[in-house]
Amino acid sequence: MGSNQETECIGGVCTTTTRFVDGHGNEVGSKSEEQPRDDYCAKNPSSQQCKQSSFGGACQGGFTCEGDAVQCALAREVYQRNCQWFKDPSPEMKAAGDAAVAGGAQPEGHPGKSGQEVEISLAGQLDQLDRLGGGCPTDVSLSVVGHQVVLPFSQMCSSLNMVGQIAVAICLIWAAIIVFKE
Repeated sequence: MGSNQETECIGGVCTTTTRFVDGHGNEVGSKSEEQPRDDYCAKNPSSQQCKQSSFGGACQGGFTCEGDAVQCALAREVYQRNCQWFKDPSPEMKAAGDAAVAGGAQPEGHPGKSGQEVEISLAGQLDQLDRLGGGCPTDVSLSVVGHQVVLPFSQMCSSLNMVGQIAVAICLIWAAIIVFKE
């Protein structure tokens, strides 16, 4: 017969659970013992539950971490990515960016390269085809308690068409507001 122990500390209380197993590995019993965290850590200073994790560092000064290996690995990854993301650009990269913002680094064929305004026509560029096939729904005929009842869906077609056109107009106006907003 054997046993294994597992300890979990939540807040200021540590609970140690001992599981007893037979020769086949089947659990035959268990017991739990609670004690204050300070008492548990005084008896078990090297326990993972008692170690305090900490990390720190600056991009120029290096990285330090103590405690849980997984937390340290995650903290190191975040540290490296932040240092890479926030590093100052090279003078060449900064000069290229400044030139692009000022309008001086336009590629061949760019409309602004000639120095003249270019008119772009959107006529025919906006596709308003009905992707659902369009058309009016047909009337539906149902038999209810021996009587034939017709649901006249075709009469709603003109109203629904008008609602659809209004929805398209609203979307086009909203798109223009987004494009031309200062």
